[in-house]
Parts: sequence; structure tokens; C-alpha cells
Amino acid sequence: MVEILSDLPGVVDITQPRLNEYVIANDGRDATRIQIAETVVNSGWGLLSMAGAKMNLETVFLNKMREAEFATLAMSQETLEELEDIEYEEVKEAEMDELADMVHDQLEEED
Repeated sequence: MVEILSDLPGVVDITQPRLNEYVIANDGRDATRIQIAETVVNSGWGLLSMAGAKMNLETVFLNKMREAEFATLAMSQETLEELEDIEYEEVKEAEMDELADMVHDQLEEED
């Protein structure tokens, strides 16, 4: 979604301060805002509301900070999932090594 909207003429920046909320900085032209709304609706993403706002430097900074926090949380979740996969693979590998040792011991006993 962000990639498609970023390619629209007049779109300057897109931030995501919260889940399912986007702030789209643009050139302020009516045509740009109409194109953004049409793109969102025609892409099937759904548009609950759209409001124009003049943003001061503090608001831009706060939005960027929220976006960074959101990205950090998402990365943390991915890292936890990766660790869970690694732990599972290590356990699985350890079980396979143990099974191989048991088979090896049994074969030695038969000789």
C-alpha cells in the first residue's frame, strides 16, 4: 500500500503512527487528495476517514517517533518467531542425534 501511494504525484511522505492509520504528507492540492482517496478505495483497502491537517514540526516528529516504535515492535515480534523456529530446529536436531546414537549403540551390541 505504501509503495503504491508513494508513487502518486504530489505525495511527499507516508508514515504509519498506529496500526491501520497512515499520515500522507502531500503538496496540498485537491487533485492530489482526490487521487489518494481514489487509489485507496479502488484498491479495496477501505477508507474510513480522510482529513486534511497542517502539520508543524512537532507533529511530524511525533508521527515519525510513533512509526519507529511500531516498526520496532513488529521487528521484535519477527525476532521472537525466528528464535522459536531456531529453538525448535535445535531440539529436533538434538532428538535426531540422540536417535542416531541409540541406533549406533544397538548395532554395536548386535555385532
